[in-house]
Amino acid sequence: MIKIHSWIQRYNSLLLQKLNIWRNGLNMLLKELIETEMRCAGATPDYAGYFYLMYAVNASITDGSPLEQAAVRIYTQVAEQCGVSPSSVERGIRMLGPVMWRNGENTLLKSAFPGSMELIAALRDNVLAHMRECGAANA
Repeated sequence: MIKIHSWIQRYNSLLLQKLNIWRNGLNMLLKELIETEMRCAGATPDYAGYFYLMYAVNASITDGSPLEQAAVRIYTQVAEQCGVSPSSVERGIRMLGPVMWRNGENTLLKSAFPGSMELIAALRDNVLAHMRECGAANA
């Protein structure tokens, strides 16, 4: 009985390791998709808002709740990751908006000058659309 129990523990441990590797792989894919979408939209890592926006889009995708309800939670989560205040996160993303609006290669932001949440929503929607096209999301 003890041998079976230890075997089950080792098996469960192996499954958890494989699950973590799989999750890390998906996180890397998601990060790459977000960064590609941001660069196509005209963002550059020269701005602090670039990293805030990348984390915020990632958080909005993984959170899954409507963006209006998750805004404060996302800003707080990104602020904790980056060691700044939530208002700094919002301001950094908002300051990146005009840069992207001027420099963007696609029509993501050309129709309107977005606020920070609109920017997060537009990028999130584009990333999710690309994931659906590739069969990586069930949305």
